[in-house]
Amino acid sequence: MGENLTLEAFKFMILGMSVVLLFLLTLIFLLNIQSKLIYKFFPPTKTDNFSKSLPISQDSVNKPQQEKVDEEIAAVIIAAVKKFRKKREL
Repeated sequence: MGENLTLEAFKFMILGMSVVLLFLLTLIFLLNIQSKLIYKFFPPTKTDNFSKSLPISQDSVNKPQQEKVDEEIAAVIIAAVKKFRKKREL
């Protein structure tokens, strides 16, 4: 009788895993179709590049990276790191 229950449990396990696998494969297939349809009807354009739409002033391009960091922000970051390290030691 114990073997029969074990065999039934194994069958249910295989059935459940098969259903999950079938669901995931169907999901992947449908998402691929959806992706192809979106690219077909809404192709990417050159204006979709988000980085080009950000305004960059000429002053920020000419300044070195070290000068761009605000001193107040740097002080806050240093204080936060010190506080974190102090809490960690306790």
